Order: sequence, then C-alpha cells, then structure tokens
Amino acid sequence: MEADKLYKRALLSDMGSVSTDKLEEVVTGYAATLKAQGKVPEAIEQYKRAIESKPTSHAVHLNNYAELLGKEGRLEEAEKYYRQAMAVAPQQPFPYYNIACIKCMQLKDKQCLSWLQKAVALGYSDAVHAGKDSDLALVRNRFMIEFKVLQDAMRKKQSHPQGDRPPGFIFWHEDL
Repeated sequence: MEADKLYKRALLSDMGSVSTDKLEEVVTGYAATLKAQGKVPEAIEQYKRAIESKPTSHAVHLNNYAELLGKEGRLEEAEKYYRQAMAVAPQQPFPYYNIACIKCMQLKDKQCLSWLQKAVALGYSDAVHAGKDSDLALVRNRFMIEFKVLQDAMRKKQSHPQGDRPPGFIFWHEDL
C-alpha cells in the first residue's frame, strides 16, 4: 500500500514540470499497482491517462490497457488499442494473439484462426497457454487439425517455458 500512496502523491504534485516520458512511467506504474490490487476500473483510467499523455505510447502500455478493457467486456475498444500497439511495435506477437482471442469471443472463428496464425508467424510460442486459453475454445474445437499444427509450430519456437513474452505484457486469464 505504500507504493499506492507514493504514486498518488506524485500524481497530485505539479506534474507540469515532469517530462512526458516520466509522466507516462509514473502513471503506468500506478496503473500496474492498481491492477495488482484488483482495482481494474481505476487501472484502466490510469493507462488511459498515460496513453493520452503520449499518443505514441509504448506498445506494452497499449497492450495492457487493451487487456483491461477486454476484461471489462469492452472488446471493440480493446481491439482498437491492440491495433495501436501493433502500429507501434508490429513485430510483437501478443496483440495479434489477443485479437485472436477477441475474435473467438465474438464467434468469428475464421478470423480468430487467421489472427492466431499471424501471432505464431511473428513468434508467439506459448503452446501450453494457447492450449488452455478458454477464449480460444471455439477454434480449438472447430479447427482441431489447424490448431494442432499451430501448437506444434509454437512448440518449435519456444526458447523457454514461458514463451518469448517481453516484460510487462499481460494476458487476461494468466495475469489478472
């Protein structure tokens, strides 16, 4: 709780003299603290504040903001921010994977499979997570052969048990 107090004090102080990069860092740190405390709506507001302070925000922040929006059922809005994360860092597979999850939840199974293929092509390698992810159940059931092929490709790409996730990227079921 001490971190929460320090972030609040920093946010209430004169942030006009703080550089945009530092403001983004403070605000996203506070958002992560709120998320860890289970305060998802408040975390969403802080990520939004960070992104608005720097429109070319880091892909991790855009991805994490989208994750929280998705958790709240705001799928279309979440997809918008995943796409922004892809524009900032098109080589990162995680926004592609997360859009695949959204498409599956929207019962758009062929689009889901297409986004999942893009994620794997970009290096997504967590076959265990994909195999258990309830968001992908529709595709796992309807496209069993294609899904198994993608899982095999993921296993071949694995460099360590957690896949190639860069620090800071979150997933709905695993991290929230």
